[in-house]
Parts: sequence; structure tokens; C-alpha cells
Amino acid sequence: MSDELMKLPEGWVAVNLETTVKDGRIGLVRSAKEQSTDQGFPYVRMQHYDLEGNWNSKDLTKVSASPTEAKIYELQEGDILFNTRNSYELVGKVAIWQFQKFGYLYNNNLLRLRFYKGILPKWIGYQMMAPQFRSNLESFKSATTSVCAIYTKDLNSQTILLPPLNEQKRIVAAIESLRERSQKARSALSAIPELCDKFRQSALAAAFRGDLTADWREQNPDVEPASALLERIRLERQYRWMKETSKPAKYKEPALLDSESLPELPCTWTWANLDQLLFSLRNGLPKPPAEEKPGIPILRISAVRSREINLNDIRFYRLDKSENVDTYFLSKGDLLFTRYNGSRAFVGVCGMVQQLDGDLLYPDKLIRGQLVNQALCLPEYIELACNVGTSRKFIDSHIKTSAGQHGIAGGDIKLTPVPLPPAAEQQLIVNRIKQQFSSLQKLIFQMRSCESNFQILDRSILAEAFRGELVEQDPSDEPASVLLERIRADREQQMQGKIKKPGKKKRTGD
Repeated sequence: MSDELMKLPEGWVAVNLETTVKDGRIGLVRSAKEQSTDQGFPYVRMQHYDLEGNWNSKDLTKVSASPTEAKIYELQEGDILFNTRNSYELVGKVAIWQFQKFGYLYNNNLLRLRFYKGILPKWIGYQMMAPQFRSNLESFKSATTSVCAIYTKDLNSQTILLPPLNEQKRIVAAIESLRERSQKARSALSAIPELCDKFRQSALAAAFRGDLTADWREQNPDVEPASALLERIRLERQYRWMKETSKPAKYKEPALLDSESLPELPCTWTWANLDQLLFSLRNGLPKPPAEEKPGIPILRISAVRSREINLNDIRFYRLDKSENVDTYFLSKGDLLFTRYNGSRAFVGVCGMVQQLDGDLLYPDKLIRGQLVNQALCLPEYIELACNVGTSRKFIDSHIKTSAGQHGIAGGDIKLTPVPLPPAAEQQLIVNRIKQQFSSLQKLIFQMRSCESNFQILDRSILAEAFRGELVEQDPSDEPASVLLERIRADREQQMQGKIKKPGKKKRTGD
């Protein structure tokens, strides 16, 4: 016996789990083909509760059963379910069936435990959920390549601490009171991510209406309007074309934007389409890339998401000797749009290339946009604008679907309207959005830290409970040793009832 068990509180005893169990039974076997969604008895499986013992009814199926099977395998309030087969991390999950529901049967990967009178099922259940109990089971896990098991005989050998019945009740009441308070706090925390997302959307909407920087405009009434900025961009676009292509006769002015049906903007802003702001818009490399090295890193389509590019989500492109891919290398400030995706929500989303550590290509299912002048029209600003509000709605409305694949043409992306403020105001919008989003990220980080602290707190509550430190003891409580004697008497009586009556012949084949 360990030092911990030698220091048991007054009136407590330590026994094997088997001593407390009046009825332990593996559940009903039913294959997947024998399960349905509309007829039979509800069939509880291991995925219907988590490591914390929380229940869910997702994908609850039904099975047929004879009257005898239904009687044997029906769950009753207070039953403990122990998960005997699962992954290595999840095997040994415990849950308490606390429902007054009838007709629920349970799966053969679960062991149902019922206890002798004088033992509170929740007391055993919470003890089996405690970290120390789960830790003790580690040496008994029997794992194959895909399944891990804990056998009943090994489970039955585990030590259970048994206080007087009245003390069991007081401790369980204290545990549940503290868990309820903890759960309320967790529920409040769980609402934070959704609230943060709503705040982000609200902040972005305010930014591209001009509300976010209204104070700045009041302080800077003489700023160069975006209409003049747009004309400077147009002239530079034409100059670059003439300088870089040497084909001035083929130069084509960008399409003009009809802003009559678009929302009103602040007086120093103007509407522009992406064609007016971009020097080029080009699909990526059409040749399928290799999966592994050697080769040049090339982004996967999954690397681009709204306001984000994952530069580590790459494959490798094997270059032919005669092949020139210089025009497909990415640069800082490039804008990438997704051309195709199986999910409509990911089509036409825009991400900006941040700092690069080396050569990086992009594939055909992405479209790269390069701005005429990153000082006059900030790529960080365009990245934000293209993913929200009027700009995003325009892209959504031009997505086409064929054979389950969603896509958008580069020509439609060119026509996407963007609310364009003066250059200094663009930078201010980007800075304020970054600052607000950074504050939200810190809040999310603090929330995750609090969630971890709640898990530690819950474990501490259980540890205190099973050291006898959670509630005060009552000297008048009947000692658990007396309870244990009654259990032993009940067990002997139960065993006597299983002995066959003398004179009754055993049937052949029994």
C-alpha cells in the first residue's frame, strides 16, 4: 500500500474496484449494418461522451433488441460507463449516466458498472475520472496498430477509496457545485471567439465605410483626394507598360467603374476596380508540381485563405532544363486570389505575400495580382478590402460552379470594386485594424490560458476530494469499514444465488 493510502482520512477504507461492483457487463454487439436512424432502441457508443464525461447525442443510432436483451442492456440512472476499447489517448473514458431516460442500450466497447447499496455511483465515477486513476491505468493499456484496450480484470484490480456514505454524498455535492460554477465560467469564455469574430467584421465594415478614420479626416481636410491618387496610378500604369513591354500600341486602358449603384463614400474617397489599381493579374504555373524534393518550393492552393498566406503549405516544382519560370516567382506585396476550390467560401479569397526567405512559385489555381505602385495603393489595404463588404459580395456573385468545383475568372476579379481612400488614410486604416485585431488575439490567448487553468482547477478539485480535504468530516458518520462488511455479506448472498440447486441435471452443451 502506498504512503498516500496509508494516510487515509478517519473512517475511510481502500478496496479494489471489483469489491464495490455488484454488476459489471460489456454492452450489446451490433454491427454498423444493424444500426439505423429511425427504428429500435437508442444505442449509446463511445463517441457520445468525452474525456470530461460530457454527453452528446450527435450521430445517435438505433438498434433492434429482444425483450431479454433490452432488459439486460438498458441503462439506468447512476450507471457508470467505462470505455474499454478506443485510441490510446481516449481509452478508459468514464461517464455517469445521469438521465431518467428509458430504453437506451449501450455498445460492446463500453463496460457498464453498477454498485452495491451504500456506494454512491457518482463517487466512484468522479474518482475514475480523476487524473491519478487514469494515470494508474497506463500500465494496463494493451495496444495494437489501431486499437487500445483495457481489460476488465485489470480495471477491477484498481484501488478505490471508500469514505462513509454520508461523506460520499457531501463530497459529491461539493464537487458538483464547484463543477457547475466552473462550467458557467467556461460557457462565458466559449462565447468570446464568436464575439471577437463579430467585432472583427464590425471593425472591417466600419473601416471601409470610412467610419474608422472619420476623426483623421476632420484633422486633415486638405489631404490629396483619392480621385487624384487614382489618376496618378493610371499615368504610372501606362508609363510602366510602355517602358517594360515596348508595345505601346497594344496598351489597353483599364476598364472604368460605374459607381452609381455602389454605397456612398467619404468625399475624399473614390471607388475603383482592381483593374485600375493592378499592373498585372496572372494565373500561376499550369504544370502539376511534384510532391517532394528536389525542386523549387511552390504554394498549394490551400495556402491562401482570407487575409492569410501560409508560406509553409508547399510542394515542389521540378524544373526542366529549357524551362523559364522567372515570371512566376512571388515577391513581397503580391496579392494572391484563389481561382478554384471545392468550398465556395474559399474561392476568390485574397492574401498578401509577406516577407519571403527564398524563391517561391505559385500554381495555376491561384491568381497573382501586382499593384502599379505599392506606395500609392497599399497591398495590405487591398488585401483587407477584397475580403469584406462590397468587394467580397461582388466576388461571391461571380463565382461559377461546375461538376462540384467552384471557380472565378480573372476577368471578374479585375472588375471587383474597391473603396479607395487617400494613401495616408489607407495606412492608418491598416494600422488601426492591425491594432484592434492584435488586441483581440491577446484576448483569445488569455481565454485559452483560462481554459487550461480551468482544467487544472477541475483536476485539483478531484484531487482534494479524494484526499478527504474538500469537505469537513463528521465523527458521527458510520465508518466505511461497516459498509464494507455489509457489501461482503451482500456479495456472499449474491454468489449463493448463482449456485445451481442440487439434483438439477446440467444440460448437454451448457
